[in-house]
Amino acid sequence: MSLRNHFVGTAVLAAGLMTSSVPALAGDEGSRWLTPTMIKARAHMFAPALNMLTFQHMNQIFATRTVEAGDNVWELPEKPVSLDDGYTLNGETVNLAQYLEATSTNALVEVKDGAIVHESYRNGSDATTRFMTFSVAKSYVSTLIGLALNDGFIKSLDDKVTDYLPEMAGSGYDGPTIRNLLHMRSGVEWQEIYQFGSDTQLTQVHDNSLVAYKYRWCD
Repeated sequence: MSLRNHFVGTAVLAAGLMTSSVPALAGDEGSRWLTPTMIKARAHMFAPALNMLTFQHMNQIFATRTVEAGDNVWELPEKPVSLDDGYTLNGETVNLAQYLEATSTNALVEVKDGAIVHESYRNGSDATTRFMTFSVAKSYVSTLIGLALNDGFIKSLDDKVTDYLPEMAGSGYDGPTIRNLLHMRSGVEWQEIYQFGSDTQLTQVHDNSLVAYKYRWCD
């Protein structure tokens, strides 16, 4: 088991936060995620001195659902090569270990021509650690859309989003097509400006959705 085997299971975090209704967190099980301590933990998950730890333990910070691996697993062959030719960092030449340390990298997997050419783990992580993948999850989603299209669960990429998610009626996603979303051109007014502590749109949604669980991100 390695980093590549755990991507999809961890990616469910982002999908779950976007699509799960907030009332689902109610009750004894849900209340554990809404204590002041847990809310503060989520508020500081991006702290530079802590994210090497938080990004490895997102399932302990957020309510998550597990997606089990399938029985038919594509195993990539391993063909290790040296990656120690030198890297430029702030005008200086450093080796791979120095570069990974300077960038607080937890793990590195490199794939070339369908084979694993490098795989290494750092900062307390190992081959069984689950990692947060952030926007890499978009690649999983687009692949799953392709499979659903091939299997007939989705008729056309030009179908409206609301044909499959009627609860989006009346929202900014009432009108765009699946193709629009895959191209990240939904037309939804959204400013992705990372200035935490400010009053930007992203900060407001981050604080109220991801941190405080007051509403879903997509709402």
